[in-house]
Amino acid sequence: MRKALLTCDDSPTPVGLVAAVRAAAEVKKQAALTEAYAVLEWVAARQLPEDRAAEEWADDHLDEMAKDRFGSQALHLAGPGAPVVEEDEAYEIAAALGLSRQSGSRYVGELIELRYRRPRIWSRVTALDLPLWKARKIAAATCTLPEAGAAYVDAQLAWAAGRTTLAQIDRTVDEAMVRFAPDLLPEAPSDHRDVIVDLDNAKHGLVSIDAL
Repeated sequence: MRKALLTCDDSPTPVGLVAAVRAAAEVKKQAALTEAYAVLEWVAARQLPEDRAAEEWADDHLDEMAKDRFGSQALHLAGPGAPVVEEDEAYEIAAALGLSRQSGSRYVGELIELRYRRPRIWSRVTALDLPLWKARKIAAATCTLPEAGAAYVDAQLAWAAGRTTLAQIDRTVDEAMVRFAPDLLPEAPSDHRDVIVDLDNAKHGLVSIDAL
């Protein structure tokens, strides 16, 4: 870590203090990335085979799970095409990270989403061009998209992800939803407005109009 620049009376200068803060921030970013690497190494080593993951969701297995609540099932923490992990082992990782089951599962899922479904954006993270927290925002917003939609968001945002605002991320995700997953869009509220024209009680050429 850089040391603050000192004056002749050994007092840190403003420039030196800013440099020290910047160096500490770089150390923090690198530490977050190192942790992410470790989690993803665990995912690569412990992901379930495709046939096992599919079997976990079979009706017979779900019936068995209802009888035996101590069983462990597959956790689909990211979108389609991403690795699937064992429930119990995922919770162990959450505990190792000092997170609750819910927070730990969300964190691991976002890393899986980035590594396996956002390769361009992930490369920006590993190059320290994009903060991990911002990349995770993108991952969280897109985990329900099909693979084509995920690839679209990856291509649209990766080139300038570091400068992309959260509003731009939301707009890009909305575009991907419309193009690749319109069935996931919320339904528009029904329009129940009515206009009633009462011709029976017209007087002097005037009619009564009621609008609801």
